[in-house]
Amino acid sequence: MAFVVGEPADTTLIRDLGVVIRPNWAAIESGDSTFKPHALNLQNRTDLPASNDPATIAGSTIFYVKTASAAAETFMRTGAGTILQLTSGGSIGSTAVPFKVKSLAFGSTLTYTQANMVTAKGTVSKTGVGSGLFNCTTGLTGANSGQVTVTFTNAMANTNYQVLLTANQNGENHQRVCNFKSKLPGSFKVTIRRTDQSGTGSGDFQAEIFDFIVIGGR
Repeated sequence: MAFVVGEPADTTLIRDLGVVIRPNWAAIESGDSTFKPHALNLQNRTDLPASNDPATIAGSTIFYVKTASAAAETFMRTGAGTILQLTSGGSIGSTAVPFKVKSLAFGSTLTYTQANMVTAKGTVSKTGVGSGLFNCTTGLTGANSGQVTVTFTNAMANTNYQVLLTANQNGENHQRVCNFKSKLPGSFKVTIRRTDQSGTGSGDFQAEIFDFIVIGGR
C-alpha cells in the first residue's frame, strides 16, 4: 500500500475513513518508500533497542540501535549484508572492528591519509633495546652493535614508506651517520657509523642511541 499525503481530505466522508486512513497507517507501519516525513520526533518516544540485526534489504543501508555489552550502540547493515558497529562505549568504531576512513581532512588544505601518517616509531638503545615503540620490535642484527633490525608488528602493505632517523651524540666530537637499508614490508635495517671530526669519511659500525619514525606503507 502507498502513503497518500492528502488523505483524509476535508471533504472525506466519515463512512470512508476506514478505507482512507487504514492504508495510510499500513504504509507508515511497513516503512513504505512513499512515506517521507519532513522530520522525526526522537524525544517523545519509548527507547527500544533491537536485540537482533534486521534482515538485509538489497540496495539499501539500514541504520539501527542494538544492545551490545548492556548498552545501546549504533549499527548499520549494508545492502550486501555487511554489519558494521559504528559506536562503542562513547567512541566511534568498535572493539572488534577498527573504524576505518579513506582519508581524514582538517580544514580545507590539510588531508591525512594512510600514505602520510606515522605507522611506526620508537627509540633504540646502544644494545638494540627499543622503548616507546609503536607497531614494531627491535633487535641487533647479528653481533654487531652498530646494526639494528626494526621489525613491524603489523607488516606494511608495501615498501612505499619513509624512515626518518636521528642518532644521539654522547658528547663526542665524532658525528654519527644513520642509514636504513633492506627495506621490506615486514622490516628494515639501520646501520650507524662514526665520522671523523671534519664530518667526512666513515669509521666502523658504532653503537649509539637513535630515534626513528616511519611514514606511510599502508
